[in-house]
Amino acid sequence: MEYFNFGASVVSALAAVAAAIIAWRVYRTQSQVDRPAVEVQLERINRHIIKLSVIILNRSDVGLKAESLRVKSPKEATLVAENLVGSFNDMGNWMVDFDALDGSKFDRNTTMSVSIGPRGSKGTRWGEGERQRQDLLLFVQPSSRSRILSMRLTLVSMEAVQRRTTIAITRALDAENSIAAD
Repeated sequence: MEYFNFGASVVSALAAVAAAIIAWRVYRTQSQVDRPAVEVQLERINRHIIKLSVIILNRSDVGLKAESLRVKSPKEATLVAENLVGSFNDMGNWMVDFDALDGSKFDRNTTMSVSIGPRGSKGTRWGEGERQRQDLLLFVQPSSRSRILSMRLTLVSMEAVQRRTTIAITRALDAENSIAAD
């Protein structure tokens, strides 16, 4: 009759469970490290328009393309890319007449035109680097009293099999950037 060592079996099972937990935590941490970092800067232009500067830093080894940005809250808010509503002046500089914008070109979901290179890539002025920026205009109806801006940014990897990543962005509209403030 063979002798069964119950204590050794329990220790082996606990070691296997501990190894699985450690492996899961390492995997979860590593997947968070590869997620892009997103910074959104707000600048109030006039009573109804806030300029959003969306800056994306790619921390993975695969290039990304910013596909779209959707406003979730406030419900009255709409977006447009700044390069779609401006024009060149006589000096050749890009200009936007903010007072002439009425919100007709704005939509709750806007297409973004930013390609972000892999981590460590150095971009030129017109090329893609690991850090890219796109300026957008946020139009909010005067009736909105919301103090919270909530958006969803969708990024697509440039791999053969594309992976979509959705990042939730929430910003407080302080007194300086709030539409209700005058």
